[in-house]
Amino acid sequence: MRIIFILSIKVILVFSFAISQTRYKDEIFSEVIKTEDVVYANAPDLPFNFAFEWFTSDIDLTMDIYEAVGDTVTNRPVIVFMHSGAWFEGSNEADDMVALSISSAKMGYLAVSLTYRLGYNIFSSYSAERAAYRGVQDASAAVRYLRENFLDYGIDYNKIFIWGSSAGAFNGIHLSYLEDEDRQGSTYGG
Repeated sequence: MRIIFILSIKVILVFSFAISQTRYKDEIFSEVIKTEDVVYANAPDLPFNFAFEWFTSDIDLTMDIYEAVGDTVTNRPVIVFMHSGAWFEGSNEADDMVALSISSAKMGYLAVSLTYRLGYNIFSSYSAERAAYRGVQDASAAVRYLRENFLDYGIDYNKIFIWGSSAGAFNGIHLSYLEDEDRQGSTYGG
């Protein structure tokens, strides 16, 4: 009788562990597909190490999209990951952003590692404000792109989240809370 009781407990524990593997909380997929360099916008960028803000060159803004192999859900939430680098350096290929994107895709999210424009020049008194605002513009463009193409990616139009590290986190916070009347005068150019 005692052996049957112990075996029953073991079966219950194994069954409860299997049930506890939940989408969006645990990694339930084992493989991820990465689609690289998806163009989400085009914008003026600052060449020459950000020294001359009056001289720009248009570039394509890109993102890498991570999704689980075999995921058939068509209304997945999205997490947009934005890298660190003080608006001076960094890329969407940063190790932490890639690792977070892969892990999130394995949990069932559509994960995006975003490239955004840099442009902080430490010798300029207004460069940081302008660089931060460009990051906000780029994050906003990425959200618009995802909303416009939600059917193509099988995502929930209303569940797009920003997750950033350092400057990327500032971009996300500003995107969420910055109102038009809060915009710094230096971001208008001229």
